[in-house]
Amino acid sequence: MQSQLAVLHAEERTARAALENIVYPILTLPTDVTTEIFQHYAGDPSTLASVCRQWREVAFSFPRLWPALPAPPGQSGRRWPFRPPGLASLLRSRLSRVGSLPFRLEPLLSPTDETLSILAPYFPQLSKLKLLLSGLS
Repeated sequence: MQSQLAVLHAEERTARAALENIVYPILTLPTDVTTEIFQHYAGDPSTLASVCRQWREVAFSFPRLWPALPAPPGQSGRRWPFRPPGLASLLRSRLSRVGSLPFRLEPLLSPTDETLSILAPYFPQLSKLKLLLSGLS
């Protein structure tokens, strides 16, 4: 069993090395060309960042890609009808990427003390904010 596992690990290392040595034409573009292309992508920039290591580095270093918090997957419209697990983490992650640029928070949030405290330092940069307030009479 150990010898089979060792063979599999060796094959995996060989396959990884082969993939690392492949030159993909799209990855030979200069960063400024890549960011220009990224700006025209209408979807969630997290998709671009998940393609490969290089695209992740480019996407995360380019604040203009992160001007808005996207709607949650599978939700119609641009609303957050609930507070999904990880919303605070998602907010922190996205806000860390906007730099000093203006951004918008368009999905409707039911704000909590935690989300408001995360957003507070960024209020001067907000160009648009929509909040869903529940429990008000």
